[in-house]
Amino acid sequence: MGKGALLSVIAVAFSTLLLLYNAQLSSNETGVRENENRARLVARDLALEGRKLLLAGWVGSNGSGVAPAFTTLNQGGGQIDVVNFAVVNDTLDFTLRANYQQTVHEIRSRFAWNDFALNAMQFKVNKINPTIDPSAVLDFNSIGLDNQSLSELEQVLFTELEMSGSLADFDLGMSQQVTAMTEELDPFGIEVNEIDQAMRDAYDAINGAMYPDQIGAAVDWFATYYPAAHTSVADVNGLGGSFGMLGSNEMLTVQGGLSLTNDFQGKGILVVEGNLIVPPGVTFQWDGIILVKPPAGDTNPIIDLQGFVDIEGNLVALQDGMPNTGHMDLSIMRDMTGTWSQPYGNEMVYASLVRDHEHDYTASEGNYVVWHADDPGFPDHEGYTWFNDTLGELNANDSIFVEVTNNHNHGRGLVRFKKHSEVEEVSLIGSGFGGLYSVPGNPTRTQTFQVSDLETFDITVTRLSALKRLWDPEEDEDPHPGCVLGQDVRSGPHCVWAHYNRMEALTFAIYQRAFGLDIKLYEASLYWHRKTGQEEEDFENEMNEFISHLNDENYGLTLNIGPDVSISENPGTVFSLVSGFSGGSFGLAHLGTWTRSWDPNDAGNPATE
Repeated sequence: MGKGALLSVIAVAFSTLLLLYNAQLSSNETGVRENENRARLVARDLALEGRKLLLAGWVGSNGSGVAPAFTTLNQGGGQIDVVNFAVVNDTLDFTLRANYQQTVHEIRSRFAWNDFALNAMQFKVNKINPTIDPSAVLDFNSIGLDNQSLSELEQVLFTELEMSGSLADFDLGMSQQVTAMTEELDPFGIEVNEIDQAMRDAYDAINGAMYPDQIGAAVDWFATYYPAAHTSVADVNGLGGSFGMLGSNEMLTVQGGLSLTNDFQGKGILVVEGNLIVPPGVTFQWDGIILVKPPAGDTNPIIDLQGFVDIEGNLVALQDGMPNTGHMDLSIMRDMTGTWSQPYGNEMVYASLVRDHEHDYTASEGNYVVWHADDPGFPDHEGYTWFNDTLGELNANDSIFVEVTNNHNHGRGLVRFKKHSEVEEVSLIGSGFGGLYSVPGNPTRTQTFQVSDLETFDITVTRLSALKRLWDPEEDEDPHPGCVLGQDVRSGPHCVWAHYNRMEALTFAIYQRAFGLDIKLYEASLYWHRKTGQEEEDFENEMNEFISHLNDENYGLTLNIGPDVSISENPGTVFSLVSGFSGGSFGLAHLGTWTRSWDPNDAGNPATE
């Protein structure tokens, strides 16, 4: 072999070794970065877990505790330390630090205690007809009466249906409810609190609606995202007389109502989709949340507790102000060029504009829309949404964000969002995205992330009438105001396509961030729709039947509490069941949270000083 050839072989060998060395070095650097990222995530998760434990302890003390539930806690290979814990004038201010492999995540939060956000008894009904035996044991200080059902009923009857008169003509109103409950609770010294829109708004701006609806939303959230812990039955006879007694958080739904004939005890969340009846001689014991939630349009639900009843936790009754009639429509708009010269976009795919619409989406998929999910248990609704098709037009490492608009027409819904290797967060649509993923100061927009980072994005709409109403008008009625001329102004879907603000319908959009610009690529709108013709006739028949019951003597919730009934509040138990909701601040007014973190080599790292 000549000298030149030998030198070439040596050069090739040297280059190969150099490449192998550089590859190994790059691999080591990647491994270091992965370990650092993992340490940051673990430290943050430990801090969030510590925050929940501190809040659970304070809620369990009814806001009176002045000492933390723990000071130091070793967990998951790391350590959580409480740096500060102060309670002043019913306000909790605490700071904790989680240390994992000398990576530190610090959380400081402030919460105010609310005297009746977790009342042992809460009712959102059109009318209440109470009878409470003076021998019953009611171990709590106040109850909550929410006027939202009455407000919705008033809106439908006198604004949408244009009836004359007022609720007083049907002997309905909050004054009647407060008077009826006050007379029955006076012997017990229990205060009756009216929850009005101003009070709900004060909490909507922070954590979403408090009181009965928040409990209802938290229960819906639990059922959706913990299906393995949710049991649904037509009756309880096959459960052997007990449910969920081993300490784990579980949920039981009884379809069509619960009328006990044998003794029954349980722990966790109990949802009764109808009447709750415990006759004399039967023992019923429950530790946790009982939510009596009759079907929409049920005009005279009953809670009749005459047996030996022991409830520790929370008894809530929800009666919607009107039947949940109509349906939800879904309209899709897309423009991958980002120009939007037409409100519905201008992209040509498959020889047609990407402008799609699903009439009566609820008939096929219910009120649940899965935009994107890696979990096969929650299949994407791609055939309706075009969401993943839109993401597929981008590169995996392209930067995007999601924005919600018109979320004042929120459908009392929940939005679930998660990125790979991060914490799943569920929040009320009316409040935007949760604090983990939203842009600081702008909860309606997520922070920017790569296309490949998205793991979960879906929503659940719980009340159609809380969406934007876009019912097709009759020929002799005015068309939709604001709908662009030249379009079908008598069609809700056409007006959504033709209006840049989507006729104020709840809308989710995908934006791409490129070259310093935010480029909108996709929008999907949800709204309450009804066509003229048979759908209109069905609605009117249902409403006429509903209105005919308003003057019935037994209209509204009948509440009977017998002499052998004991009901006591246990905020700690309720909190533990739904602590994942609203970032673990259920039942508290969230005044602010601040975070900071240190890597092992950062200056000022508390773990290395």
